[in-house]
Amino acid sequence: AFFLLSFFGFFFSISTIPNHLIYDEPFHLGLAKLILKESLVAAKNSPENASAAGVVYPAIHIAAQPITQLTAPSVRFVNLILTLLLVCILTLQINRLHPEAAYTPLLLLGIPFLWPTIGIALTEVPGLLFYSIHCGSMVALLRNPSPPASSIPHLAIAGISLGIAILT
Repeated sequence: AFFLLSFFGFFFSISTIPNHLIYDEPFHLGLAKLILKESLVAAKNSPENASAAGVVYPAIHIAAQPITQLTAPSVRFVNLILTLLLVCILTLQINRLHPEAAYTPLLLLGIPFLWPTIGIALTEVPGLLFYSIHCGSMVALLRNPSPPASSIPHLAIAGISLGIAILT
């Protein structure tokens, strides 16, 4: 019930905030538009680029662009979807370690300073998602007493997800 209430609360909040870009949204989404217009390297080096975001954040929004059109408020739903993925991944990870505490990741939705980050198109949520995947892979790797060859998938997922988290 808490999860659904939180989700609908975020959905309602995102739907009712201004239809223009706010805070750093114009800079970050401007970078995505610049990449579409030019190339990644040209956009990152362009004097028009005022965003400090890495390459993953604009790539996520470029991938979602057919749905969001890179306009407010639809671009804000990307972070909500990524937050839902984050909660699901953390729930699975914690359930493996402590089944009695499997729903504790839902408490993330109750942290007030995360609400603005979830509700507008800022760069923190993708980084948090991929870093959580990295941590889960490392925990699985450390808890796996099997031979080194079977650890390769965990190592690959951990390395790739940490790299992606850094590049956000």
